[in-house]
Amino acid sequence: AGTVPSPYNEEGDRGSYMISNPFPKEGTIYQYCYSVESKKWVLWTAMMSRDPFAQHLQPHEIIVPTIDTTRYTFLLDVCVKNAQLPHSLNRMGLLLVGPTGTGKTIYINNHLLNGLDKDKFSIIPLGFSAQTTALQTQDIIDAKLDKRRKGVYGPPMGKQAIVFVDDLNMPAKEIYGAQPPIEILRQFMDHNGWYDLKEKTFRNIVDMMYVCAMGPPGGGRTFVTPRFLRWFNVISVTEFDAEAMTGIFDAIMRFQFDKKGTPGTVKGLREAIIRSTLEVYDASLANLLPTPTKSHYLFNLRDFGRVILGFLMANTEAMTEGTAPCRLWVHEVMRVFYDRLTDDKDRDWLIQFMRTTLKKNFSFDLDKIFEHLLVPEDNGTVGIPQARRLLFGDFGDPEGNGKRLYEEMRDPQKVIEVCNSFLEDYNAMSKKPMQLVLFLFMIEHISRICRVLRSPGGHALLVGIGGSGRQSCTQLASFIMDYTVVTIEISKTYGKAEWREDIKRLLTVAGGDGKSTVFLFTDSQIKLESFVEDINNLLNTAEVPNIFAADEKATLGEKVRPQAKAAGRTLNTPAEAWSFFLDRCKSNLHVVLAFSPVGDAFRSRLRQFPSLVNCCTIDWYLPWPQDALLNVAQRFLGNLESVPEEVRGPLSGMCPIVHGMVEVDSDKFFSELRRKFYISPKSYLDMIQLYIKLLAERRAELSDQRDRFLNGLAKMEEVTVVIASAKEDLAVLEPVLKEKSASTEVLLKQVAIDKEEASKVEVVVSKEAAEVEEFAAGVRIIQEDAQKDLDEALPALNAAVSALNSLTKGDITEVKSFAKPPPLVQTTMEAVCVLLGRKPDWDNSKKLLGESDFMEQLLNFDKDNIEPKRLKGLAKYMAMEDFNPEVVGRVSRAAKGLCMWCGAMDVYARVAKEVGPKKEKLAEANMQLDKAMSDLNEKKTNLKKVQDKVAALEAQL
Repeated sequence: AGTVPSPYNEEGDRGSYMISNPFPKEGTIYQYCYSVESKKWVLWTAMMSRDPFAQHLQPHEIIVPTIDTTRYTFLLDVCVKNAQLPHSLNRMGLLLVGPTGTGKTIYINNHLLNGLDKDKFSIIPLGFSAQTTALQTQDIIDAKLDKRRKGVYGPPMGKQAIVFVDDLNMPAKEIYGAQPPIEILRQFMDHNGWYDLKEKTFRNIVDMMYVCAMGPPGGGRTFVTPRFLRWFNVISVTEFDAEAMTGIFDAIMRFQFDKKGTPGTVKGLREAIIRSTLEVYDASLANLLPTPTKSHYLFNLRDFGRVILGFLMANTEAMTEGTAPCRLWVHEVMRVFYDRLTDDKDRDWLIQFMRTTLKKNFSFDLDKIFEHLLVPEDNGTVGIPQARRLLFGDFGDPEGNGKRLYEEMRDPQKVIEVCNSFLEDYNAMSKKPMQLVLFLFMIEHISRICRVLRSPGGHALLVGIGGSGRQSCTQLASFIMDYTVVTIEISKTYGKAEWREDIKRLLTVAGGDGKSTVFLFTDSQIKLESFVEDINNLLNTAEVPNIFAADEKATLGEKVRPQAKAAGRTLNTPAEAWSFFLDRCKSNLHVVLAFSPVGDAFRSRLRQFPSLVNCCTIDWYLPWPQDALLNVAQRFLGNLESVPEEVRGPLSGMCPIVHGMVEVDSDKFFSELRRKFYISPKSYLDMIQLYIKLLAERRAELSDQRDRFLNGLAKMEEVTVVIASAKEDLAVLEPVLKEKSASTEVLLKQVAIDKEEASKVEVVVSKEAAEVEEFAAGVRIIQEDAQKDLDEALPALNAAVSALNSLTKGDITEVKSFAKPPPLVQTTMEAVCVLLGRKPDWDNSKKLLGESDFMEQLLNFDKDNIEPKRLKGLAKYMAMEDFNPEVVGRVSRAAKGLCMWCGAMDVYARVAKEVGPKKEKLAEANMQLDKAMSDLNEKKTNLKKVQDKVAALEAQL
């Protein structure tokens, strides 16, 4: 029994109050828990699980029970199970607050996913970042709730929904200081629901509670409003002390060493490895502080764990010498802590600290364990250049009996050769071959990426300016590890919808198909900051909330069932199938981010999205060292056949000097003008390629000039020979030339005479041709005048002929049958008789109509030679007013045609009378023209003969 001091008396006086189970006197209050079953205070250590680890577990999957894990899990379990009780206070959530890396997320996820009855609890995970919105938060939760009745929503009946919010205080504050995602969460706590944004009605939500985790304010995290915190049981999660850290990782290492059969010499170093790693971690926290230019100098207990887990990846069972585990520990510390350092001062500090730690905890000297990697120029001392030669990987021995063991690659030159063979295979298989020069600096980064890809769920953040080789190293490292690389193609129309489709395909390949996949993403592909938000979720949970529809989730769940069965897992519910799918994503998906440190965007993203640092192994791409610059120059310039061998060496050595001078001037430019000019390895390669190009162009130019000069000399020699030969021929032909000259003079005289004669004839011919042309023009005028008069009569004649041709035998018989014809018919027939030379009366008309060739007589009538007497007789009829085809046609169709014929003959005779003299004149003019043309052609012929004679004489010349 014990007493409660008087100030705490429930009655308010200073009496004493007895309790039946007083607090134990030993230890502190934090070491005990009250057991309701036994009604006693029990130590937390008594409640810890003592079960051995399952043999199939990998080191990263092991959770070592400690007082802290037991304590926080107990409080979480009590809070969650009390939420099912019918009392409003039981809705209060649990909030774990502690620094990054203290295991908050692991505690909660492990208990929510593995420690609760899946038939009674439904888990809704959320991960906040600086860009998370209230709408996203509400949509994720609403998607997991069912409609109970009108206006009431909750998890499936009989279940309690637990919303786990990680990084609670990450959302950025809006203009008025509120955090919208937190405000929507608080609305449920204050009012038991929120508004449906589509239907504009209030949703009452039941059977739901919050479990949250967050870090202390600072580094992108903000203070959370007390109005929200009042609804939580706030539990502080402290960092592990040295004893706890040692206990946790000693248990993991002991389990893994026993499982692999590691020699006792290595097993005995467990404590030294853990203590040394802890000292490096603590020293880094104290000395490597983040600054605006080193914003990624953020260390947490996850980095501690990466060193130990990296050590356990190695083939420790084959380590026989005592220095091998030391080199492995140095290598893992460098990969986790050293690779993110940006300047030589920090790197040198870490190397010296490792030197001291090795001497103190392992009793080995750093220079001693590196002696096989040193060259005479190193003077037996390990510094930054020498530390670069320490390489571990599983690809150094490609013929290792099919087993890829993570071990030291002792010969860097052999590693370069192996990587070159991988590069040749890659270029032979890839549609986009890479023209790379592999040297030690590149091999370092390739081995680092391979180490990350070898780690289950490992992710990398490659930081360097453009052109530093980040993407090329990732492509080759992924090929070495036989992983599939997935990238996105950015276009003008690329947006959030296309991005989500690409992420869905990525997760389907990694989780659904089970392929080891590398997602390579660069900061130049960030069209929207929401892309980084989704990357943050991928790094944290291997999932992007609400990216898959319900039917797509069901399809993926069915797709992984065979793999789950092969792994010995039973998937009874869709939630279990989806959980298995996510586990495969976490195991198979590796995100490699290639970001540039230039500008403020990099620092801002690290602050807003903590998973970029917490979940990634950082590899900072430094400027190429001198040996790398020299190797690249020798690779490109050492094979130039056009350059003398004695010049190639100095030429290659000059390139790093020029590059260094530019870097010095760049620093000077920044110090004087505060403007940064970045010199990347791509610039160095461009300089070498430019030199090779200019050298080739200059050599081609000189070669062309030389060839032209030699060709000119050859032509001059040929001409000299030809001239000498010509002189000899000239001496032989000189008498002949004199004879030819004499005959040529005679020909010239004759040509002159003939030319003069030809010119005279040509003048006469030209003059006569002009006269003939003038005469021909006059003839054409006469012909056109006569034709014009004829054209006047021809239409009437043609119409009359057409009318005659249209008459039938019946029409003629009709006219002939008249005993006493109509006057106009008789008049028409009399006119026809006059033209045909018959007596103009009806009897003769009837006889004429009765003749069988009557129509032929009319059609073949000699209209050009009509007697004047007949024309005079016809004129009497033509003068009659009613002797008109239209009028006659009213009486008889046949008479109309005959009337038209008479009229046509009258018109034609009249025109022919005028045209006759013109025709005679035209005929006479044509005769004269023909005679003139004949004379002209004869003279042209004579002129042609003279001209041909002159041409022949000129040809002889």
